Amino acid sequence: MFWAVLDIVADVVGIATALPMLVAAALFWQRARRYRQRLRAMEGQTTARPVAVAVSLTGLDISEQVRACIAGVGVQCPVRLYLRGEVISQDTVPVVIQHLARLKNELSLEGVTEVHLFYAGPVAFGIMLGGMLHNWVPVKVYHLNSLTGQYEFWGVIGTTPWRMSLTHLEG
Repeated sequence: MFWAVLDIVADVVGIATALPMLVAAALFWQRARRYRQRLRAMEGQTTARPVAVAVSLTGLDISEQVRACIAGVGVQCPVRLYLRGEVISQDTVPVVIQHLARLKNELSLEGVTEVHLFYAGPVAFGIMLGGMLHNWVPVKVYHLNSLTGQYEFWGVIGTTPWRMSLTHLEG
């Protein structure tokens, strides 16, 4: 008798916990769909003075890939390249950050209103670069698809009217 009651209680608890999980999954799916729609809408929009910034810490010149991507998206803008020929290490990070901060300052003085960022280098430094460019102009981030060998638009960092927040996604 005890085991039969315990079996019924376990079934009720299982159903009671499955329902909120299904609702949460539906909400996440809906938000992900809205996010993808907003990304598609942002991809084709540009501001008055965009610039493409190609940062390569691998020693490889990625400027031609960047120009091809920018032309494919239909954006007319100059490409600024930061190419480091030497391998980056923990010891050289402060120097590279200083160089990129100088580049950011130059772009600000030029009145740049939007940055298309293409990056090739260590992931840890990519996070630092994102932190440095956050809260500036809209920075559209592109990712190199290793299967196709082409850059793809992945999202925006910085202060934009498209900034993703829960209230924005629910609206």
